[in-house]
Amino acid sequence: MTVCQMKSRANPSGSRLQRMFYEVRHANRALGFDEIMMRETLMQGIWDFSYLTDCHAAELHVPIGPWFQSPNAAEEARMKAAGRLLQKSLQAVQSGHEVVLNRLGFRGSELERWMKEIDAELKDDLRKWFLDVRVLWGQRRVDDTSGHIDDRHSIPDELYPLSSVPTTKESRESSPTQNPNSHYRIFTDPKAWYDTSQQRSNQAGRDPLPFVYRRSRSKSCSRPRPPITPTRASTVW
Repeated sequence: MTVCQMKSRANPSGSRLQRMFYEVRHANRALGFDEIMMRETLMQGIWDFSYLTDCHAAELHVPIGPWFQSPNAAEEARMKAAGRLLQKSLQAVQSGHEVVLNRLGFRGSELERWMKEIDAELKDDLRKWFLDVRVLWGQRRVDDTSGHIDDRHSIPDELYPLSSVPTTKESRESSPTQNPNSHYRIFTDPKAWYDTSQQRSNQAGRDPLPFVYRRSRSKSCSRPRPPITPTRASTVW
């Protein structure tokens, strides 16, 4: 998700793109996708997976757009390239988001207004924002014979658009606010990762009622009803 608050009545200066991510996430639940399990796994990590060892989790901040600047010319070039690629990718996926919300009865004229706002945000070169990405990985245990993975197709470090993985404890634990050129944090301790995930959730504040639940007039977000073809479209701010 974008590293900024979503747009709502309580936060009119927030990001429409962030709000779209929020609405589509809940819409996917209403369509039957098990996003709860995915989010729980991201929050807890994969340290409990018996067939994996040397597990890690990472928090990455990838710039949206080519605005990134750095005293390190090579790093700036990599981050600008990553920013351009992410910007184009986010523009491309919006048509899929539009289809999902259309299917659930989102008012067409309002959805068109949202799409224009998102397009303007993504094309705004003065907006300096990041996509906040969480990554989990581990190594298959040597004694596990259920499958085989090799590294013949691994990508050389110099081709990664982000900075290379830090090697010292100090650089691994530094945050983007402490070190402007560090846009990732790597965790090896499950408790530290879980605490960070909880902190992320607490910083979100009170979220608006998602459209899909407002449409069904349900007050519970934990047990969404199956989608029903609406007879009247609802307006979402």
